[in-house]
Amino acid sequence: MCSFSLPSVAIELANKSRALFIVAEIYFLETKEKRLVIKSLANAARHKHILEALKLSLKGKPIEITCIGGGMLDISINEHTIQVSGASTEYKMEPDRNKTVEMIANWFRRYRVSKV
Repeated sequence: MCSFSLPSVAIELANKSRALFIVAEIYFLETKEKRLVIKSLANAARHKHILEALKLSLKGKPIEITCIGGGMLDISINEHTIQVSGASTEYKMEPDRNKTVEMIANWFRRYRVSKV
């Protein structure tokens, strides 16, 4: 187990209806454990900006971070829906979109999460 807190899903639900997201694989050097993390920033213009923010927030921790893909989230706060779609031009689509949808749905239990 790692010695610091790291949520599996970190998505900013702003009033913006569309947001970019990445899926990153975190490798913990001390325990040799791997974990997937989904990260989205409401105002990120590019997927690489999300990865840079994730790396900055974990700077100095004994980990390695690899972005394995990403896409877009269409979020409706009023309808409680999140649609996962597209692919990052920088990192392509993550290998298992169904896993991404499942992780987001488990984190946002009051939302209907689907892939397009």
